[in-house]
Amino acid sequence: MVLELGGHAPFIVFADADMERAVDCAISAKFATSGQDCLGANRFYIERPVYEECCKRFAEKTAQLTVGRGIDDPDVGPLMNAKAIERQIEHVDDAKEKGAIVLTGAPIPFGGMKQSGVGREGARLGMEEFTEIKYVCRNYG
Repeated sequence: MVLELGGHAPFIVFADADMERAVDCAISAKFATSGQDCLGANRFYIERPVYEECCKRFAEKTAQLTVGRGIDDPDVGPLMNAKAIERQIEHVDDAKEKGAIVLTGAPIPFGGMKQSGVGREGARLGMEEFTEIKYVCRNYG
């Protein structure tokens, strides 16, 4: 089932779901674009009879994802800026305070100047690393 709820995209798994397919789709729904768009699943509703199995499989597949700089073609690329990283950390801390258990995790990559290794990715000056300026003057007189 797919629902568009204005940026509050839930992912629903019913007890009779094909669990392998459900987990594969959940991974895609959560980690496409590093979760930085309004279509990324931000809530998971899993029917109780399959909750433990679904969480276990999801954590196992998540742990297998590669995380890194976008230029290295990872499964999960960098967040857009330092504020996005802070927001992710706040979300995890808030969830843990409310009783969530972290099953797996990875460092959060940042695409900015200090950690990227290649220029100013994502900024308006990002193309400078890949641009060679050529001055051309023509006399039309």
